[in-house]
Amino acid sequence: MYLKEGQVFAARSHVEFLNELLGLNLPEWGSSTYIYRGVSIWMIRLDGENRSGWRNTYVTPERIQQENIHCKKFWNGVPFMQATREQAIRLVIEVCEMADGGREYVFRGVYEWNEADSDLKYQYFDKIASEFEFD
Repeated sequence: MYLKEGQVFAARSHVEFLNELLGLNLPEWGSSTYIYRGVSIWMIRLDGENRSGWRNTYVTPERIQQENIHCKKFWNGVPFMQATREQAIRLVIEVCEMADGGREYVFRGVYEWNEADSDLKYQYFDKIASEFEFD
């Protein structure tokens, strides 16, 4: 599967999007992150709204800020900064809610965690590519 920045997928849910994108048959998936063949697929809304203690916004078109509003120290039982380091490179998929109740999943590019600029509260991801192809 080849992805190019701005490519749009119509789906009602994360699981429907993942199944279409990857040719899978997942029965359900609700998390914002899915690891496929070692690649982190990050499905987020970039609107600055607080969603379960996380807020994602563009700082510039080339940089995303993730705010850990409550400064959670662990994510899925792993120290947060370690978990972020393990998923340093991410395919960013912006989730856009549509008026008809559906969603658009828009590929925004490949972003890499900027550890030097990040801390527990604010993490920064910088764009490193506009295209991606799964092996």
